[in-house]
Amino acid sequence: MGLGNYDLKNFKKLFSANEKICVPFFQRPYSWGKTQYMQFVDDLKKVYDEKKESYFIGSLFFIEKDKEKTVLIIDGQQRITSATIFICVIRDILFSLNDSRASEIEREYLNKTDLKTRNPYYKLTLGDINLSFFTKWIQEKDKPENKLEKLKNESMNDSNKLISDCYKDYYKNICSWTKGLEQKNKIDYLIDILEALTDKFQSLTVTITDEDEAFTIFETLNDRGVDLTIADLLKNYLFLILYKKIEDSELRVLIVKWDFMIAQLGDSITSFFKHYWNSHNAPISEKEIYKTLKKTTKSIAEVKQFLNKIFDESLVYYNLLNPEHAYWKNKQIERLLCEISQLGMRQCLPLLMAAKFKLPDTEFTKIIDSCIGLSFRYSTVCNLHNNKLEGHYSSVANKIREGKISKISEIRDSLKALNPKDEIYNEFFKNLAYKKNTTPRYILRKINDSLDEGKEIVGSDEITLEHIIPDTPHPKSGWKDFMKENKINHQEVVYKLYNMTILGQEYNGEASSKSFKDKLPMYKKSKLLINKTLKKYSTWTQEQMNDWGNYLLLKSKEIWKI
Repeated sequence: MGLGNYDLKNFKKLFSANEKICVPFFQRPYSWGKTQYMQFVDDLKKVYDEKKESYFIGSLFFIEKDKEKTVLIIDGQQRITSATIFICVIRDILFSLNDSRASEIEREYLNKTDLKTRNPYYKLTLGDINLSFFTKWIQEKDKPENKLEKLKNESMNDSNKLISDCYKDYYKNICSWTKGLEQKNKIDYLIDILEALTDKFQSLTVTITDEDEAFTIFETLNDRGVDLTIADLLKNYLFLILYKKIEDSELRVLIVKWDFMIAQLGDSITSFFKHYWNSHNAPISEKEIYKTLKKTTKSIAEVKQFLNKIFDESLVYYNLLNPEHAYWKNKQIERLLCEISQLGMRQCLPLLMAAKFKLPDTEFTKIIDSCIGLSFRYSTVCNLHNNKLEGHYSSVANKIREGKISKISEIRDSLKALNPKDEIYNEFFKNLAYKKNTTPRYILRKINDSLDEGKEIVGSDEITLEHIIPDTPHPKSGWKDFMKENKINHQEVVYKLYNMTILGQEYNGEASSKSFKDKLPMYKKSKLLINKTLKKYSTWTQEQMNDWGNYLLLKSKEIWKI
């Protein structure tokens, strides 16, 4: 890696050595929360109180932008921004006290004037998301109480809210430190605490002259207190390759698209990168994403091609996770995708991404249905190793992408290779047990819909899961004696699927804890066809439970097919 220079510098030397310190517009915005920015100022107070000679705050990395002492921050923007906020608070308090040193602080740490144009500018420039807010509310001089009053009515994004809160909390702390002091002593304290920051806080400052090597810093460095995510690492890596190599307008368009993708996918962004890769290549783990993508995306052309691909595929991925009619315009696809979401079937997403891009909608619908069949049998019922399932889906996705298979019959045959054998499926299904309602409601509802030929007599929000032997039997229900007489262990059977059904409006909460005989009228009222079989029972021993379980098992085999 090419290093221009490295040196141990305090903040005073850092600001005097560089005419401009800029946060590149492709970097993430200010992200320190209260825990991080208050730790920074707590450390400062400790240095001041204990009269420490120096305090090391880590490394700062920059790229040398040009020969005019302008540098881009690679790592350290949170610390430099927080230090600048603190300096601005000190400046503003001195300004409110009519002390001329407020202007001296500006000249030393905050402002510069172009000698040719005589136009003033700020030494620290933040990225687009923070730039105008930071300039107006932090860097511009005003009395702190005026700023804070005006900020109450200011609309701001999450990152700028952090900046505002940091300013407010720093001001509050400084006021508490100087409470009760006469004005002269207060001013002396302010100058002393400022010098503790600018003179004693030191960092190893590294300026990189070889831009092409700069991104390697991100593999090992984090801003103190807030870890860089995979999305952060990729963004910095990719856009550092493009920076100054393509038109600024083109770069900004790509960044806007990137930021939209990140905002849209939210917490699913890391799984998207993984599933995108697995849809095209042999599967990798989340830990391998950054290094793997870095190896295959090195040139400007490769980066641009990669960005355009992921922008297209991220939209599909989002709509696979959040099926909306405006996108799919197909109720059957939407219903099937809701099932995938309901059961948390994410292993099949690489295959669905490939199918969406390579196959017509008619085939795509059949593939979703087959994926639900396999995932239900393999994971939901048999609880087998998801890594193997994930690898299998990836393999089929790769073949679709490469054009090696395109017919639904070929895809189904590929998926059937992982279908659990009947004896394994039967054994696991008979022993299904759930303490949460989501999965058994889904299974029983799906069985009922199959009997009803897909018609929904009762809406999903009206369905109630019913434990036939109640979770908490009524004391006078007779269940305790009944179970003792029939050698039924309550804890062994109560959460089994074969002890459950679903009910609609006929559900009676009071009756649900009573005896089976008292519950029968409730079951007989049911319009749900699944309860037609249940109505024939006159008692509820282990024999009836097994019979009901076998009925559900047979129906499940008819429904969840590959």
